[in-house]
Amino acid sequence: MKKITVVGMSCSRCTGKIEETLKALRGIEMVTTSLEKGEVYITGSLDDSVIRESIEAQGYKVVSVIEVEIQKNPENKKKGFFARLLDKIESSNSKSFGDKRLDCCNLQDKDKK
Repeated sequence: MKKITVVGMSCSRCTGKIEETLKALRGIEMVTTSLEKGEVYITGSLDDSVIRESIEAQGYKVVSVIEVEIQKNPENKKKGFFARLLDKIESSNSKSFGDKRLDCCNLQDKDKK
């Protein structure tokens, strides 16, 4: 993945313009922009000079184009408020009922009684 630092993006129209320009290039697989950080992330195979020229032709200044590693969540680790809440509930259930299973709601055991 490449991280491109761009100066001059000031609104969602700017990011959309850059995304459209890059997506139209042969070899680009994915484009993501961050207006707040002034960064564009792309995957695919394309020469840095072509990327730079394409963005600068739209009126923006490319400060850098660098290769970065794609950060993957280990074991699809959950994020965000609700994911943390679910983790707490799972942890609480595990402590209360064991093996992350709600024994009080085990329908198989209720049928046997």
